[in-house]
Amino acid sequence: MITTFSGVSAEEGKAKLDIMYRIPKNFFVFVRDSDSNTPDGYIARCELSIEILGHDMSSVARDFRKHQILSDTPTVEPDDTSSIGGIFSFDLFPGDYSVAFEVTDPETKRSLRNDSTKVAVRPLATDSVDVSDILLISPVKSDRSRTFSPLNYGGAIPFGRQGDFYCQISWPDTQRLPSVVYSISRVDRENEERQIVLRDSLPPGSLRPAAALQIQRGANGFHYDETDNRLPHTLSARWHIDADTLEQGTYAMELTVRAGSDVKTVNHSFTIRWIGMPSSLGFFPMAISAMQHVLGEEEFKTLKSAAAQKQRKLFTEYWKKRDATPRTAYNEVMEEYLRRVDHAARTFGTLRDENGIKSDRGKAYILYGPPTTIERKLLPAGPPQEIWIYANLQKRLTFADPSRSGDYRLLRAEEL
Repeated sequence: MITTFSGVSAEEGKAKLDIMYRIPKNFFVFVRDSDSNTPDGYIARCELSIEILGHDMSSVARDFRKHQILSDTPTVEPDDTSSIGGIFSFDLFPGDYSVAFEVTDPETKRSLRNDSTKVAVRPLATDSVDVSDILLISPVKSDRSRTFSPLNYGGAIPFGRQGDFYCQISWPDTQRLPSVVYSISRVDRENEERQIVLRDSLPPGSLRPAAALQIQRGANGFHYDETDNRLPHTLSARWHIDADTLEQGTYAMELTVRAGSDVKTVNHSFTIRWIGMPSSLGFFPMAISAMQHVLGEEEFKTLKSAAAQKQRKLFTEYWKKRDATPRTAYNEVMEEYLRRVDHAARTFGTLRDENGIKSDRGKAYILYGPPTTIERKLLPAGPPQEIWIYANLQKRLTFADPSRSGDYRLLRAEEL
């Protein structure tokens, strides 16, 4: 996925176009790393090319980059949390452009190309208030910090996380700061209705003279550094919202900058998306089925037989009561439970039933989480056994597989 940001360039007559990319690691094939000192190391290689095309599809600018991706295992989980990312930056004359982006795995020669992204690159007005693109960034610890990182998830704030915004504002009247207000609305995709959920103004400390941005690569990925090169008649604005209070969905921000009678309003859309959402929540019948381990028999029967809309309501109410952070939309307790459900479903299936959440080991994992230690016994005169020790719970669970088919049954539960 790619995200674009157009802002002020340090080069006269041009505007800045930054293109952020994020690529899942499971796109690539990992092979043994012959150059590594670690015998169990694996490596994948990534080649990226980007080309900026003018309105007549002629090439205006291009760049090329390589990545090496290291791993302890030959495969990686197929989710958004395991990915590589970076930024390409160009200084372009104003105009409408297309972005052609291609990623290649040299190991398999597999390529993926995207040339459908259209961008309008424009300088800010110099004789009136104007606003650049709005960029999602990771929360900044200090208002005076000169470093910040793009929140590079294709225009999304991960569900349950905080979010900050950055933009540049032309500032013709340097004698006084403009006022900046914003509102955020939840967008109902079905009927396009909007409901305002946040409204606020930017405090004066959010605005300061803008500096040219320099891209730096560090141990934790790419980030921007504000240089000592000031952009004339331009302010930068950074502001924070409590994004962790927002439910998943699509949102629209309206930002209005006012300096006397000079007014500029811009709009920016973003989403709140659960990055790496437990698969059992996406396949709701599995999430419902797993509730048998925490509900009484009658409660579970009521939940199981309810209509779909009522099921979701009962499910949400149950976990809301157990939410450790009720101020936020994100429920850590529910997520931990569903992560256990996902693991149990994948790991503890048997020949008799592929759904591991119905097995005794699956039930134990869902209720207590991963054991501190697992001891496996192959007994010459008895069935295979697994002994799970939970040191923090002072509990020992012994499972046996009398059929020798992987169907381990709980033999006994003991207090340590």
